[in-house]
Amino acid sequence: MRAFSLVLLMAALAVLPAVGAHAEEPPSLAGTWARYVVSTATAVVPIVGTVTNASQALVLLRLTQSGVNLELKETVCAVRVASSSTLVKTVLPKAFARAVSNNDRTARLFQDAAGHWTYHEPTHKAVWGAKLVKSDTDALPTDVHDARVFDGDGDGKPGLTIRLVGALDGEMYVVQRGTSEFTSHLQSGPKVDRIDGQLVWSNEQKVLSATSILLKSPPKASQHPDPKKSYFRSVRVPAGTTCAALLKQPPKFAAQ
Repeated sequence: MRAFSLVLLMAALAVLPAVGAHAEEPPSLAGTWARYVVSTATAVVPIVGTVTNASQALVLLRLTQSGVNLELKETVCAVRVASSSTLVKTVLPKAFARAVSNNDRTARLFQDAAGHWTYHEPTHKAVWGAKLVKSDTDALPTDVHDARVFDGDGDGKPGLTIRLVGALDGEMYVVQRGTSEFTSHLQSGPKVDRIDGQLVWSNEQKVLSATSILLKSPPKASQHPDPKKSYFRSVRVPAGTTCAALLKQPPKFAAQ
């Protein structure tokens, strides 16, 4: 009877699908990468109407890998904002990029039943211009004298400084809380040299102070309803590449 039961068990196992039939070594992503990130938002501005702003960031990443798990060290080299409006231009000082840099992130590789690999950075949250006990849930400061506020960009003013030029002219001093999630369906091959995909993001902002009363209540912006408007592109660069070198000769997809 025992032998008969063993035969039945072996027969049953024989018809089950092979677990991990497509399992293979994950592609190698370790190294240095240049990433171009576009976060496109819409906002309804009084008199002007709906305005589309695209935040464009050039980022230097250093990836280390252990199997399907990755760790990322991020340095933001530059950030600029392109707007559909010609009335007002948003200018982010160079110090803004330094202030939002140095976020350590994690990522993971997933393989589907067909053997294709997906790169995924889970939702990452960060607060800039303020130190919160619970960064996820604590309310952002709204008062320049709040003890949690600090000079995030080192310009001697509270929070982060954003400049506006045009019909509205002046500076805003803000604190922000942002989230971002990156997903890419990788190319085939043992060593990948591009990581391109979609970005899902959010941003909460509070104005602590401003040089004009008109800047103290800016319109609320949210991610553009077209998901293709927010994306990222990444390419390998030589080890030891610096932001200065990247800005001098940016990848072609970020030089426009």
